[in-house]
Amino acid sequence: MSKLNSGTVTITLDGEKVVLKPTPRAAMAISTHFEGLQGAVPRIASHDIAAAAFVIAAGAGIRGEAAKGLNDKVYSAGISDLAAPLVEFIVILMNGGKRPDDMPSTEDVEEDEGNGEA
Repeated sequence: MSKLNSGTVTITLDGEKVVLKPTPRAAMAISTHFEGLQGAVPRIASHDIAAAAFVIAAGAGIRGEAAKGLNDKVYSAGISDLAAPLVEFIVILMNGGKRPDDMPSTEDVEEDEGNGEA
């Protein structure tokens, strides 16, 4: 997966691939709706269909009339199958659009050695 789309998550709704893109707009919409990004996680984990539909709409940029049928599509796809990728998407948003495994590890960061004396 390229760095350009390494933060995207793809799900399937009604037989169609839907790409969730980690954008500032999606992060702000979800954060505002759930009183913080972390607030969305327990709602998705408890298989809240309306919460899942909101996250999908925000991540895929679905608005207006197109968003009206999302609850039914989430139900048909099976919320238990969607919960893990949706939580993954929220975690990516929490990391500024990057997957946690794309973040530099502490082993990758060089530390200054010595006692602090010049």
